[in-house]
Amino acid sequence: MAVVGIHEGLSPGQLIILVALSGAVIQVEGWMSSKKARENGATPTRHYVENFLMPPGTSKEFSKWRRQIAENISAYEDEARQALEWLEVSQDTGDYITNLKTLHALGFVDVRNLGLITSLLPVFSLCASKGRT
Repeated sequence: MAVVGIHEGLSPGQLIILVALSGAVIQVEGWMSSKKARENGATPTRHYVENFLMPPGTSKEFSKWRRQIAENISAYEDEARQALEWLEVSQDTGDYITNLKTLHALGFVDVRNLGLITSLLPVFSLCASKGRT
C-alpha cells in the first residue's frame, strides 16, 4: 500500500489512508491533541503523522518506528472509512465537525489542518461509545 503525502486534492481513497495512518500512529504513540500537548510539554499526534509523511531523518530507530506504523495502517482502513461515512451524514453543525466536513469535501489536507483530520478517529470512537454514530 502506498502512503500519500500531504497535498491538495486527495482522492477519497487517499483520505482513508491518511485517516488510517492516524489510527496506526495512535496505536503506537497514543492520542495527544495539540492543546493538551502544549499544556503538558508533550508531542501531539499530528506531529508523529507529519513526521511519518515527511521524514525528518533516516536513523535506524526512526526507520524502525516508521515500518512499525506502516505495517498497521491497513488495520485501520475500515474504521477510517466508517468515520468518514459517519462524517458525511453527521447532523452536527458545530465548528469542529463543519471544519472536518469541509476537509473531507475538498480533499485538502496540509500541515495547518493535519491535526484536525488526525483527530477524526478518536472523535468517531468517542461518539460511537456514546451512541452518537
